[in-house]
Formats: sequence, structure tokens, C-alpha cells
Amino acid sequence: MESKINIPFYRPSIGFEEIKAVTKVLESGWLTTGKITNQFEKEIAKLCNVKYALAVNSATSGLFLSLNNIITKDSVVITTPFTFVSTANIIEHCGAKVLFVDIDSETYNINPTELIKALSKTQVSAIIPVHIAGLPCDMEKIKMIGDGFNVPILEDCAHLFPYKNLVGRAGVFSFYTTKNITTAEGGMVITNDENLANSIKKNRFHGISEDVYDRYINPDRHLEQEYDIIDCGYKCNMPDILSAIGIEQLKKLDYFIKRRKSLAFNYINALSEIKEVIKLPVNSDDHVWHLFIIQVPDRLSFRAFMSNNGIGTSVHFRSLTSTYYYRATSSEFPVANQVSEHVVSLPLYPDLMASEQDYIIEKIKEFFKLHLY
Repeated sequence: MESKINIPFYRPSIGFEEIKAVTKVLESGWLTTGKITNQFEKEIAKLCNVKYALAVNSATSGLFLSLNNIITKDSVVITTPFTFVSTANIIEHCGAKVLFVDIDSETYNINPTELIKALSKTQVSAIIPVHIAGLPCDMEKIKMIGDGFNVPILEDCAHLFPYKNLVGRAGVFSFYTTKNITTAEGGMVITNDENLANSIKKNRFHGISEDVYDRYINPDRHLEQEYDIIDCGYKCNMPDILSAIGIEQLKKLDYFIKRRKSLAFNYINALSEIKEVIKLPVNSDDHVWHLFIIQVPDRLSFRAFMSNNGIGTSVHFRSLTSTYYYRATSSEFPVANQVSEHVVSLPLYPDLMASEQDYIIEKIKEFFKLHLY
């Protein structure tokens, strides 16, 4: 009997450098948001060609803090149903209503034509395009549409790191463990808007006028000076322990992206000959390959077969309009609903060995030989 090997859907690329950096922070006596986080922010801002980068405890928090600054309650905000639920949830947390717009069948990103139709019918306060799997949306076209209707744009860049062509009022990265770089948990808001940056800076830590590091460490601060509460803020800051991991991950970013692209091309070359694979990902020069998503006729059987052979897979995403909370008739979002029934994400990460990818490809081919469609 053939022996199974265990290939998880994702394996984080953490080395001695990250462990050493975290240990240094632990030994410093300062564990929460401080100079290490400030350094991480500066490096991200420089990398992404923006004026401001604000570290937060998750991309969800970054989206919420950004949108909460852009819109008012009882607004309507457009996004796509083909995304992680946090994109829609934060709209409701801001007291607004979600208006879904269907996706493009090739890219899985928001469909500009459908976006125009929605904006023509409804008064909208913001648009949140989602860059799926590392493939950027057509932001030039979306920006033109947004400007035409005088609607600001907030970019969900959870899958798109690095991103150096910010078009919207802000963009938000995720540094969750599966992302192109990780801080275990965490996120980052990038923006060129000074007012938005200042708002997020104070509201990520309870609306307090001064950073906690400045209040306790800064020798120039007068002892009699008291901080003030200038807004009703939240608890969304990133601690230095996590930022230390992020700084070390940034040093490896070029290798990470190069490795992801190499693996993606291997998949494309090997799987393009399998006619039963309904669709392979769009190959683009600016794709950063956070995910490798294919479509298969029978996802349940396919995932079960892969699991039985020691290979982890995932689904990105179930259309939100098919869920209990965000349910809607399938006729309204035919592309998102059709795509979400067939998509499967394959293992794609820098530490995936060539022999492991060869095994994955071998088992995919074996599955389609056994299952004739």
C-alpha cells in the first residue's frame, strides 16, 4: 500500500531570525506598541510608496477603522460577495448597509460593469473592492467609476502584499499566518490621507491623544502633562512582539514572492493539460500569488480524495450571499454563486518542497483519471 505524506494547506515560513527578534523584544521589557512597531510602519510605508502606514491587530480592524472614518451611519457600501466575511461585517459594524456586486468570472474580482449598474440605482457612500488571491482589481477603471459617481474607495488588500499602486483613500493588508508575510495576527492600513492616518492612529488605541510608548518612555514629555481622550476609540493596536516578526519577514519578502510565483507557474504548466479542471487562475505579472485557486466539477469528492492522500486544501470563498446572514437569491449573483460551488485552493507557500508539489500534481492527475466527467 502506498504510504501517505502529510502536506498541510499552509505551513508558515518562520526561522531563527524571527525567533531571535521576538526574544529581543521580550528581553527589552517593552512588549506592547512601541519603537519596533513604529519601525515596521515606516518600512511598510516606504515599500508601498505611501506617506502613512498604521499597524493594527488585524485587517478586519484596519478596514473598520478606515471605513468608520469615511462614511456615516445608515450609509450604503458596495463590496463583493466573493470574499472573507469580515469585509461585509465591518460595513455593518459601521452602521451601514452592505450592497453586493457580482464578480468577474475570469479574475474573481469585482465586476466594473456591475459596479456601474449598482451605482446608477443606489446612493452609495463607499466602494470596497477586494483583490482576490493576490491578483489586483482593475483599479484604474474602478477609480474612474468611483470618481464619476463621487464615491470614495477603500481597498481590501488582505491578499495583495506587497501593493505599491494605492488608488483608494486607503488600503488594508492582512498579516495573518497564511499571508505573504505574517506577524501571526495583525494588519496594516496604508494611506496618503493625513486626516485619515491621524484618526486611525488615535482610534486604534481608545481615542487617546498620545501613544502609550510616548507617555511612559519619552524623556522629553513633561511629568505634569496628562493625556486626553479626544474620541471614542477602540483597542486595535499591534504590539512590538508581532511587529518584530513582521520586520524579519519583510527581509525575506522578495524570496517569498519569487518562490510563490515559481510554484504557481509549476501548477499552471502541469494542470493546464487536464481538461477536467474547469478553470486555472489568471496569470499576470502583478499577481503576488497569495492563493492558487482552481475550479473542479465535484469539489467534495476532490477534497476528500486529496485529504485521503495526505494533502490539505481549502475553499476561497463561499459566496456570502449563500450564507444564512447575508442570504440572497442566486439569480442576483450568478457568477459568485457558480464560482463558489467549484473553487478549491491548493497548497502554495515558500516552504512547499518541490517533491511535495510533484506529489500534489500527481494526485490531482490520478483523481481525474479515476473520476470521468
